[in-house]
Amino acid sequence: MMKLFESARRQDRIEAASGELWRSVQNGLARFAAWRADRRQQSRLLRELSESTDRQLWDMGLSRADIPAVVRGAYRRQ
Repeated sequence: MMKLFESARRQDRIEAASGELWRSVQNGLARFAAWRADRRQQSRLLRELSESTDRQLWDMGLSRADIPAVVRGAYRRQ
């Protein structure tokens, strides 16, 4: 009877550990998906701004040198 009880407790611990591992994997995948979506958005913005003419950038109050800061989200208009 005692072995059956210990076996059930061991199985519960294994299931709990595998559940934690699965949640950790899911969280990691969710963070990776969010990071990847952010990178795709940055790439799209970089491409669009790079394809703009100097006049279009000037109309937006930007220069070509400002593009990396805009893409990173670090641009501050002075």
